[in-house]
Amino acid sequence: MAEPLDGPFANALRKVSEETGVVVVAGLFEPSDDGRVFNTLLATGPGVEASYRKIHLYDAFGSRESDLVAPGKELVTFELRGLTVGLATCYDLRFADQFSALGRLGAELVVVPASWGAGPGKEEQWDLLTRARASDAQAWLLACDQAWTPPAGTDPLGIGRSVLADPLGRVNARLGSETGLLLGTVDADLVATTRRRVPIL
Repeated sequence: MAEPLDGPFANALRKVSEETGVVVVAGLFEPSDDGRVFNTLLATGPGVEASYRKIHLYDAFGSRESDLVAPGKELVTFELRGLTVGLATCYDLRFADQFSALGRLGAELVVVPASWGAGPGKEEQWDLLTRARASDAQAWLLACDQAWTPPAGTDPLGIGRSVLADPLGRVNARLGSETGLLLGTVDADLVATTRRRVPIL
């Protein structure tokens, strides 16, 4: 199912974003030179074209993502209407240094698509880590998790609970486990104020 960034899926996303005037951030598998794939985010839309390859692979809880997926190596930010946006994916949430580094690169919003598998304590971990990573980056954090789906086989899928957290780690908006639309407002002034008052970066 892997496709290059100029393949049919990515080009369809570009067409939708062009028609709607909305910037889209979506995941896809991209071929790697070593026979594996990259777990890639494509950000595309008016004035935006960026891609991020997931750095931290999910070799945890009995899974071995690295058997099939090659790691990315570079942090990625892009500009959107005067706002610097950083990208991360799912398991990256467990690595605080990545989010501090995105903050140092100027990210004022970090977007994190995920498929956070259900299991004992996983909701609590998601809630804790999303708020903590916003605080680490001193940025807004929009974590978009796949809505809860009945397990197919042995691998659980998402838990939902998509969230927008502010630079102090406070929840600004959150969905439940079901499919939904999360709306929120990102205030860049709060990022600047937070970084000035608590200069941890």
